[in-house]
Amino acid sequence: MTPPLASMWMPSGADLRLALPELVLVGALAALLIVPLLGPRGARSAGLIALLGALTAGVAALLAFEGLPSGGLEIFRASGPSDPAAGTGMLVADSLGMFFRVLLMFFLMSVLIMWSLFDAPAERHPTEFLVLLVASAIGMALMTTTVNLLLMIIAIELASLPSYAMSAFDRTRRAAAEAALKYAIFGAATTGFMIFGASILYGLTGTLHVPGIARVLAGQASVPGFATTLTALALLAVFAGVGFKISAVPFHFWCPDVFEGASLPVATWLSVASKAAGVVLLVRLVSIFAEPAAAAYVAGVLPLIKYGVGALAILTCTVANLAAYRQTSVRRLLAYSSIAHAGYMLAAGAIIFPSEQPSAGAISAIVAYLVVYMFMNYGAFMALGLVAADRGSEDLDAFRGLGWRDAPTAAALAVCLVSLVGLPPLGGFIVKWWLIYALGAAALHSPFLWVLAGAVVINTALSLFYYMRVVAAMYLGAYEETGALRAPLSGKVALHLCAIILLLTGTLWIAPLKRNADGVAAAAYSPRSVNAGAPVETSISVAGSANVR
Repeated sequence: MTPPLASMWMPSGADLRLALPELVLVGALAALLIVPLLGPRGARSAGLIALLGALTAGVAALLAFEGLPSGGLEIFRASGPSDPAAGTGMLVADSLGMFFRVLLMFFLMSVLIMWSLFDAPAERHPTEFLVLLVASAIGMALMTTTVNLLLMIIAIELASLPSYAMSAFDRTRRAAAEAALKYAIFGAATTGFMIFGASILYGLTGTLHVPGIARVLAGQASVPGFATTLTALALLAVFAGVGFKISAVPFHFWCPDVFEGASLPVATWLSVASKAAGVVLLVRLVSIFAEPAAAAYVAGVLPLIKYGVGALAILTCTVANLAAYRQTSVRRLLAYSSIAHAGYMLAAGAIIFPSEQPSAGAISAIVAYLVVYMFMNYGAFMALGLVAADRGSEDLDAFRGLGWRDAPTAAALAVCLVSLVGLPPLGGFIVKWWLIYALGAAALHSPFLWVLAGAVVINTALSLFYYMRVVAAMYLGAYEETGALRAPLSGKVALHLCAIILLLTGTLWIAPLKRNADGVAAAAYSPRSVNAGAPVETSISVAGSANVR
């Protein structure tokens, strides 16, 4: 029987306002699908439509900060007296999610600028490429704001499927097709793991609402060990999917090949946006399961998460830094660099554990790290594009003598590389110091975290060698070419702006960066908020079946 119209769920005006960034991107996506029907003139406007869509979505996210309650609130809530999920939301509107939307939209605009300069294959099919890019951005935005396991998996797929296609967009290059195939196979496998984990959690708790899952588990402290083992298995399977998005070891094998085979804008997009979305999703999940209410049941599981994420962080940054040593392709070097930085951010994720509240210091360090990482990584990839446009090569030899041929460009690239190492007086040093400080503060309660902090310091020293190889090539040794780089001026301007911002975030902008990062962390979503919705009551049997009341 069809329910009467009055009882059917409808989103409220507040729901639509807080989801406006995603709705704007959906509108831009629809416009991009329509403009090819207008002929060549419509196709030429595709880039402008995507740029305006990203700008409008970013402004909408900034405006949405106004009036957000501390702790956030859930939106798009289920309703209805017979609905067991009544009162629970599909998405969460909080400071962390809005921050990521602003960051993502700004980076999307930056990648569109790079696309206009360097992506020759996409120029032959601009509308199709931009549809994929915008769809990927929508998926990443949803990834970081959902608190529903099913929507989380759908969002990850929405972010991933266009990325597979963008990686193989240059159909004239065999390497691109091979890399995209590897990417898709790894993605399909990790999606299977996530669905498996989500199905176990649903079977145990009777809900897909993540805070609801945590609350149900919190009330089952007396359940025999079989259910605890299942919980650990399910959470590990879900975190495997997040590890794929971050390209954490051992889910990283696709990353260097995809970065090398894809076009420069696609590699740049994946190096920052994909990892940032995965890290924010990790923070969201760990924060929810680290709530004191959930700790009663998963006390045996949370140490596994903490030690598991910490060990994964050590493994990720160590393997990536060692693998980067033997790279002669600067693009592959930057691919391993991005994996190492994912490991550093994972280290902060390991210190969000049960306490009076999730570690605001860890979340603040991650927020600041993402901001600075975006600029230093974008600057490095932009410099790579400028050199490749002039020399026709991305190997280390193409950078030889750049310090004498084009001193301003070489100096800006050197600033980005030194910041990637984490040396003063640049933004990379400041955010890495905050991360290590947060680890040290948490280590007072867990000696393992001293090991984790030490691993971050040691890996920072290890990374110095391969970054300085590029700097040494620019300033030392023989070279043949003379004259400045013959490359787009707008690309050089973007590179120099990144270098200036890195200098400012390491000096004059330290206090504003810290203040805003702390503000985002302090107001991030908490399931204990009065806006988090009513708990979902279930009982768990030893066999794992759930009864919803």
